[in-house]
Amino acid sequence: VRRIFKKKKEIESQKYMFGVAVPRNHAEAIKFDKENKNNLWKEAIDKELNQLLDYKTFDILSPGEGAPGGYTYVPLNLVFAVKHDG
Repeated sequence: VRRIFKKKKEIESQKYMFGVAVPRNHAEAIKFDKENKNNLWKEAIDKELNQLLDYKTFDILSPGEGAPGGYTYVPLNLVFAVKHDG
């Protein structure tokens, strides 16, 4: 019960960095873009993902596809932040 209460409190609180609301996940980032009538978060996400692909850091697998032999499956987690210079 204690863990559920703590998690619920985290979900309800909004995080701000340098006066900017920071999304907790991809869906919230898209929601913020719609509310602000821009696509700054989407552009940032696309830029980061494209860099991973350009540097051939990861191979993107289809849903349900297992990692090839000798490789390990690593899930993609997005961490959102705002730099001090905006």
